Amino acid sequence: DQVVVQALTAGGHVVNSALSSARSRIELTAGGSVTNLDAVAATTITYGVGGNVLNGSASAGGNIALNVDGGITNLLATTNGGDAITVAGFTGAAAGSMDGGVYTADTVLFTVANGVGANNAVVLAGTETITIANTTVGGVNVVNTNNNPVFATVTSGGAGDITFDQNGTGMLRVVQMTTANGDIVVTADSDVMTHQVVSGTNGDIHVLANDGSITVMDLGTSAAGSGEIVLTATGDANDVTVNAVVQSTAGPI
Repeated sequence: DQVVVQALTAGGHVVNSALSSARSRIELTAGGSVTNLDAVAATTITYGVGGNVLNGSASAGGNIALNVDGGITNLLATTNGGDAITVAGFTGAAAGSMDGGVYTADTVLFTVANGVGANNAVVLAGTETITIANTTVGGVNVVNTNNNPVFATVTSGGAGDITFDQNGTGMLRVVQMTTANGDIVVTADSDVMTHQVVSGTNGDIHVLANDGSITVMDLGTSAAGSGEIVLTATGDANDVTVNAVVQSTAGPI
């Protein structure tokens, strides 16, 4: 009983609706915006939206793909078990923006042009593999809660900061975190291992492990211009271990 909904014109909006597929998938295509839509599917959910997605929910037994040209605001998206939520554009490579909302999945892959969490942080729940690319302008503001190890790759290609808050007892492994023109602030409740952290254009780098240690490895940590670097570990296991280069062009460390 798959559900396929098409509102293809530019003014083809979907408003105050509910879709349900008890045995299969949901595919939604809208040339306009989608507002207050609640979608529930036994397997997968796929959105192709030319406008914005505002409020509502998407709950799937499998993966969720949100291909949206506009902004995604205050959406509750939930998968079952080890599934993935992907965000990208509908007609282009990147979605317009993301703000607020809660995304529950083992893996998230967000490709966004104009900012993630500008007004309200985007909340991730139980996510172990995080890949976020903000390609054009605006920063990234994300909160994740997980008691298992977390692998994070976050890049901001324009003017904008990265703020990443990891809650829970799981170790945070920062595979890559880079800004072109902005600060980087990483906060975690447990251990933090960084493989590559780079700020551009006088951007500061602050890494805080509230109840754990910090290990800098591989490609190290680098701040451009006058950007400062602060690595702080608190609690019983409060070591900061530097196994790679930590450098700022002209700022303090």
